[in-house]
Amino acid sequence: MENNHPVINPSSLVNILTLRYDSNLNPNLPIKTANDFKPTIQSVNIDSIEKSILNYIEQKLEISSDEKISIALSGGVDSTLVLSLIRKIKPDVNIEAVSIKFADSVDETNAASKIAETFEANHHVVYLENYLSELPKAISMIKMPFWDLHWYYVVKKSQSLSKFLISGDGGDELLQVILLDTKNFFH
Repeated sequence: MENNHPVINPSSLVNILTLRYDSNLNPNLPIKTANDFKPTIQSVNIDSIEKSILNYIEQKLEISSDEKISIALSGGVDSTLVLSLIRKIKPDVNIEAVSIKFADSVDETNAASKIAETFEANHHVVYLENYLSELPKAISMIKMPFWDLHWYYVVKKSQSLSKFLISGDGGDELLQVILLDTKNFFH
């Protein structure tokens, strides 16, 4: 009988759930050095940045206005910005916002609900009593452990709402790069 279960290094599981990354894996991106984060002297054109982001989103959203889009909405700056830009690009599209509410944790769903209402998106809250209840299933799908398990639940819910899922994930890193580039601009 064939065994379809992936072999997972136990230390990888511990690393993912504690460190949030697996130190046993080789990174697939080039390693950054201090020189990669030195400020530039050029000033930042905010309109150019917004236009670039809008163009990118618009290229990815070549859909009709009668189709639905799901967005992972945390209530934070990143997902709010993406939601506002989607609404700017596609003012008539039906947007389904998905938020996660964790048991015994800070609840950001009230803020997310107000943001969804502001941008005329339907808001869906996924309540999680036991965050790790579907960890084995999630690992079997990805074939490796991962720390950010809330994505499993966001994707699971959004599949019932639309065939498109958008997030602001990674926006913090983008903002950090912009702030590094503008360090001298604000002084």
